[in-house]
Amino acid sequence: PTLQLSPGATGRVVATARDVEGFALDGRSIRWTSSNSAVAVIDANTGDVRAGGAPGTATLTATADGRTVSIALTVQ
Repeated sequence: PTLQLSPGATGRVVATARDVEGFALDGRSIRWTSSNSAVAVIDANTGDVRAGGAPGTATLTATADGRTVSIALTVQ
């Protein structure tokens, strides 16, 4: 999956922890990180993301129970 934002724009990404059968796991803590804080800063708890002032790319990663999923972010 990919996400595009304009410089200075804000958005939110959402992830849901699921079991092996695909059922949502309530109460799981999901932590967000950005691979490039110059391009995008993300709130580790809420998934609120703010694009930096310059174009570029970053990978936003959600982690829950040791498992990860990522989304590519392009600022242009």
